[in-house]
Amino acid sequence: MEIENLNILKNHIEIKYNSKIYSREMIFSAAYILTDKAYIIIDGDIKTGLIVKIWSKEKIDSKNLKKLAYDFNDELLNCQVYENQSTKNGKLREIMLKRA
Repeated sequence: MEIENLNILKNHIEIKYNSKIYSREMIFSAAYILTDKAYIIIDGDIKTGLIVKIWSKEKIDSKNLKKLAYDFNDELLNCQVYENQSTKNGKLREIMLKRA
């Protein structure tokens, strides 16, 4: 299993995300979750795609850099699913709160 658009460089990784699939807000949310493990810079253009650059806070090899990329991707998916579920269940939540 490989992440498309993943570049493993000497001391960091770069992943390009399609902004039509993942919103800027979700990318920022996933980045925030990993700030205890990594330094993260988000670059690019919302129209052409965002580039996430990740440096580990600890010295690690390329295998563990790749794992960090997978961790970021997992967090991004978690954030996106949470947002989708919140949006989907928002009206139901409002109805339940009005009844209480």
